[in-house]
Amino acid sequence: MGEEVMNRLAQDVLEVEDRIEERDRAAEQMTTDEFIDQMRNTSRKTNSDVSKLKTWLSDQNELREFHEIPPQELDLLLVRLFMTAKKCDGGDYEPDTLKSIQGSINRHLSEKHYNIDLIKDKEFKHSEDVLMSKRKLLRQSGKRNKHKKAEPLTKEEIDILYEKRFLGAGKIRVHN
Repeated sequence: MGEEVMNRLAQDVLEVEDRIEERDRAAEQMTTDEFIDQMRNTSRKTNSDVSKLKTWLSDQNELREFHEIPPQELDLLLVRLFMTAKKCDGGDYEPDTLKSIQGSINRHLSEKHYNIDLIKDKEFKHSEDVLMSKRKLLRQSGKRNKHKKAEPLTKEEIDILYEKRFLGAGKIRVHN
């Protein structure tokens, strides 16, 4: 009986590996249109976040373009931004949204040849630490990014699994 259970577990692992390989192959076959759309969405998100930062800087009476602000000053401004950032409706951002805003700002600075990485460089450690603390605080207060849940299998998919004897009391198929 123990060997049978082990065989079933091995079969399950092999099936999962097969599904992962199929998913990876499908991802590699992404069409050029999908790729271009994805890049457009990234560009749109970056522009939106940069616009938000420019508005916030203006509200702080900072009139320089942020890619012209020296790193030490920019770090302090980002600290204030991450500590006080609110959505248009006055609510808090989701924790991962703040991180993605940081990524958008970083992308924009890279495009402007700022030659500094907000996420990795020590000049921005203070703002990175504040951002991580803010995200932790938001999570503790119940703010969470919505996770996509797995869709249940359809009856047809379950029937296929039985037909192929991945489910049920039939012989166990082992993939080699």
